Amino acid sequence: MNVAVEMENKTTVTQFPSEEIIVDIQNIVLLQESKVTEETIGSQDDSAIATEDAESAESSTEDENENKLNLVQRSETFYKDARTYWKAIPATIDGMLGGYSNINVTDVRGSQDFLKDVFKMKPSPNKNVALDCGAGIGRVTKHLLIPIFNTVDIVEQDEQFANSVRGYVGNTTKLGTIYNQGLQEFQPKSMRYDVIWSQWVLGHLTNDDFVKFFERCSQALNKNGIIVVKENITSTDMVVIDEVDSSVTRPLQMVKALLAQSGLRIVKMVRQSNFPAAIFPVYMFAMKPVKRSH
Repeated sequence: MNVAVEMENKTTVTQFPSEEIIVDIQNIVLLQESKVTEETIGSQDDSAIATEDAESAESSTEDENENKLNLVQRSETFYKDARTYWKAIPATIDGMLGGYSNINVTDVRGSQDFLKDVFKMKPSPNKNVALDCGAGIGRVTKHLLIPIFNTVDIVEQDEQFANSVRGYVGNTTKLGTIYNQGLQEFQPKSMRYDVIWSQWVLGHLTNDDFVKFFERCSQALNKNGIIVVKENITSTDMVVIDEVDSSVTRPLQMVKALLAQSGLRIVKMVRQSNFPAAIFPVYMFAMKPVKRSH
């Protein structure tokens, strides 16, 4: 009856028997409830559709990435084409950095800051022996690792670069063994390294070899040892194929997934700052094995 009163205060209303008014009000309420129910169902349907669309898009991206990688990495010439490319590259800093020799100092400083933080971890790795993976002419070895470690071993696939290391690094007793091999073949010595550093080389490994390489690296770590990766990462969720140097650049989530598949857990991750906008984002990862077998 309060509704009837409110209505009378607003407009002139013909008097109806009270029962009819009650029926009309009930009908209005039922209609309103029906409308609310329809709107709620419609909202739920829209939300479900949006979720399904997002999941479908994510699945489609993953499928497309997998198809791209399968097409390129299962090619018989994937590794051969990379070797051919690097044979034509000069054994210089500019050659190692793809024409961006101006970022060398910024790159090294970023890596130094990252390693300083790694050594602050408890327990921290020792500073006895390090391994430089995909070392080129020894740029990272000379400017980053030798000033810190007692011995630095190198693994480098290109013969020209491997032969140039001692000349570039200079006269030092800290330069250890130089392995002229690709990472897909390299078998590091068990429990030898305190830090294994891998920079700008993983794009030349297939996903399978990526995982197997880091599984072997885990076995090569000394007590409290750390694996560090510094690598290009795509700015989207898509894999980027470089047909010129026969490499792939992976999105962040794919790299994380492969590292996890390798039995590694990320203990620190930082994006390199002050690099040119024209190049890929570069991330540094410090990792430890999830399980130690020794």
